[in-house]
Amino acid sequence: MANAPWACFGCRLAVRRATYYVGDVLCPECGERCVCLGVGVPVPPKRDARAWRVLCERMQRERLEEEDARHRRALRRCHWLEKEIARLQAIPASGRRVELRQLQGQLNYRQGTRDTVFDRISRDVKRMRGQACIRNLRLTVRRVIEALVLYPDRSRLRREYPELENDDIRQAVAYAARNLDA
Repeated sequence: MANAPWACFGCRLAVRRATYYVGDVLCPECGERCVCLGVGVPVPPKRDARAWRVLCERMQRERLEEEDARHRRALRRCHWLEKEIARLQAIPASGRRVELRQLQGQLNYRQGTRDTVFDRISRDVKRMRGQACIRNLRLTVRRVIEALVLYPDRSRLRREYPELENDDIRQAVAYAARNLDA
């Protein structure tokens, strides 16, 4: 039952909660969601804005690295499944049918839930604080989703954001849907 600091980077405030805390830890000042820093991570003083900025960038970088690592592990598993299926298909059919069917089921499931390629979505810690942006523009996925709510008519949306293309909007919605639970 270890406690860890949960930080609100906007307010530069930290609260202590259990590391296994279920639900959102909200900032007592602004009500925004706090981020778990982890056990043993020192919290800078509130007045040290530079240290808070460095900590925020570090946490964003670690989150992006973890997402990339998770994606690489999923790709490696799919590649292994494909190789194993090819190996089983190459040998005589004695008793391999059940195993082959199980492996193909696993592969189909993983490929159905594997991240699609978001070639129009980019993330960089140094641009827009690591938020997902459209084609390296300073236009975040969040802003595109908010604009879709404000301008349900696509023609009005295009007048407000002429740089947006249909594929940008489609990928922004797909990206937001994929990351709802994150």
